[in-house]
Amino acid sequence: MRIGFRSAAASGGDLEIAQRVGIPVIELDYTPEVRPQYQEIERRLKDYGIGICALITAEQFDLDGFKRALDWTARLGANAFVSHPHYLKPWDKDGIRQFADVFGPAAEYAQKLRVALAVQSCTLRPESWDVMFSAVPALGLKYDPSFTLEAGESYRAEIVRYGPRIVHVHVKDEMLIGRETDFSHGIMRYQYCPAGMGDINWGSVIALLVEAGYRGDLSVETHSQFWSDNLEWDLTLCKRHLEQFIPPALRG
Repeated sequence: MRIGFRSAAASGGDLEIAQRVGIPVIELDYTPEVRPQYQEIERRLKDYGIGICALITAEQFDLDGFKRALDWTARLGANAFVSHPHYLKPWDKDGIRQFADVFGPAAEYAQKLRVALAVQSCTLRPESWDVMFSAVPALGLKYDPSFTLEAGESYRAEIVRYGPRIVHVHVKDEMLIGRETDFSHGIMRYQYCPAGMGDINWGSVIALLVEAGYRGDLSVETHSQFWSDNLEWDLTLCKRHLEQFIPPALRG
C-alpha cells in the first residue's frame, strides 16, 4: 500500500518533490494534452526512479480507445486505469446496454493485461455503481471518501459494502463548514486540506480497506490553491499521517 500523488504530466519538479518526500509512485493523467508526452514521461520516470500507480481520465472512449489506454497502463506498470462514465439510472436500458457494450470487452481486455479497469466514485452515487457493476461484473472502483462525506453519507459503510471492488483510492481531506439545504439534500460546504487536518478519519478508512483485502495504493489529490502552491509540505503532512495506519507488512 504505497503513498503516491496525482501529477498530471509527471513534471521534473513533481518528481523531484516525490524523491525528497520519499514517495515512490504517482498517478498520471490520460488526456489529449498529456498523451503525446508519454514516451518522454516514461524516460523521465525511469531517470527519477518513480513508478506509476494509476492512469486517470474524464474522457469517454470507444473500445479501441480503451485498448490504447489500457496498453499504456500496462506498459507504464500501473495497477489501474480509471475512467469516469456518465451517471446511469436503473431504468435507462439503452444507456446500460451501451455502457456494457463498451466497458464489458474493455474490462476483459484489462484482465488479459493484468490491470484493473475502474470507474470513479466522484459525482456518481452507489445506485449508479450498482448498475455498472451489474452490467459489467469485472469492473473495479476508484474510491474517494471526500465525496461521500460532502453528501452526508457514510464512507465507512461504503467501504464495507464495496471494499472488494476498490482497486484505487484518492486521498483528499476536507473541513466541513455547513450545508446549503439539509442533511438529506444538498451538498456540504467545505475547505480542502491535507489528510489528518480535516474531518475524514483516515485511520478508519485504511483499517476498513485492509479488512476488505485492499492492497492497492493511496493517491493524494491536492485541490486547494494554498496546498497546490505548497505541494511538498502537503505531501509531507499527508505521508506522515497516513503511514502510521499502514501495517508494516503492507507498506510498499
